[in-house]
Amino acid sequence: MFIIASARDRDYEDAKDAADNAARTLTELARLLSPTSPLFSEMHQLRSIIHAAQRSLARQQQPQDLEKGLDLVTTIEECLTSKPK
Repeated sequence: MFIIASARDRDYEDAKDAADNAARTLTELARLLSPTSPLFSEMHQLRSIIHAAQRSLARQQQPQDLEKGLDLVTTIEECLTSKPK
């Protein structure tokens, strides 16, 4: 969310820092995630969106698809916090 808010305010430096931190975190999480995990696809999509945002922000341009990224974060969080049936 901080990436989106900062980018909308045209604070590209803060948004880029947040995107860099998110990319590092996602890279670490991806190492822990099995390719057979139900979250693998969502995590891969989210990493792609964050990497594209890093490139856009480095050029001081508005990143694309951050709303989709936020939806993916919500989906991943719901999967991680849902109780088994």
